[in-house]
Amino acid sequence: PMMQGMLRYAYKADPVNGISGPKEIAEGWAFARGLLPQIHGCDADAAALVERNMDISAATPVADGYRAVKQAVESVYGCM
Repeated sequence: PMMQGMLRYAYKADPVNGISGPKEIAEGWAFARGLLPQIHGCDADAAALVERNMDISAATPVADGYRAVKQAVESVYGCM
């Protein structure tokens, strides 16, 4: 559920989708914080991309886009 929750809010927080707001990025950040240690254990670059995009203090939430976040997460499925 945590992974799905993070991806859900990454999608919603992506400015391209027009749903973005403080609630969406805050919820996504909460899910991401719980997953980042596991993602980092598999791939530090994937974790950095997720952290950068889901950071509530970022000037632009999900700046690299939902697809980039999703691909980074999917790249570590086998390891997790």
